[in-house]
Amino acid sequence: MFNQWKKKVGSHVGSSSSSSSKGKGKGKAALVMEDIQVNDMMVKKVITLKTLDGYTFEVEEGVMLQSDAIKHMIEEGCAKDDIPLHNVTGDVLDKVIDYCKKHYNKMSSDEEQLKKWDAEFIDVDQPTLYDLIMAADYLSVKGLLDLAVQKVADMIKGKMPEEIRNIFNIKNDFTPEEEAAIRSENIWAFQ
Repeated sequence: MFNQWKKKVGSHVGSSSSSSSKGKGKGKAALVMEDIQVNDMMVKKVITLKTLDGYTFEVEEGVMLQSDAIKHMIEEGCAKDDIPLHNVTGDVLDKVIDYCKKHYNKMSSDEEQLKKWDAEFIDVDQPTLYDLIMAADYLSVKGLLDLAVQKVADMIKGKMPEEIRNIFNIKNDFTPEEEAAIRSENIWAFQ
């Protein structure tokens, strides 16, 4: 989907049907999520995110409140213009937004279907997985970060050190003597 855009402008305005909290005396977060009613139509607030590589995404505000970083920017009034995301590229933000959209409506989704969707979503190549981890950490999207690091944990579960090195293309730079010393000091880890 992302690669189809030739211009550096993408639109990700959510089409969610779930209603958001109304902000009547409930603090900043409730006010942030309040919908605007115009001529008997509900219009969702939209924020604009600008990536490291210059792509711009317009996203329903409620969807991106899963990002603690963006949520705090909105609460502090820093989201009136484009929100610059200096550590996230357009293709990675596209995936983060897809994740946030799917989980924005999780109340209406079947839990088993959501787990299946998550498993398919996170079945990506290693560079993309690492980029997702970095973006989820930078944006503080806890659910996505948990999902991505669990994928890495599953990749190494039950593997021997040499297998793990092969998976992650890590060069063993220990001399045989250094490796023997480490093994004898940490014998419990090699049983």
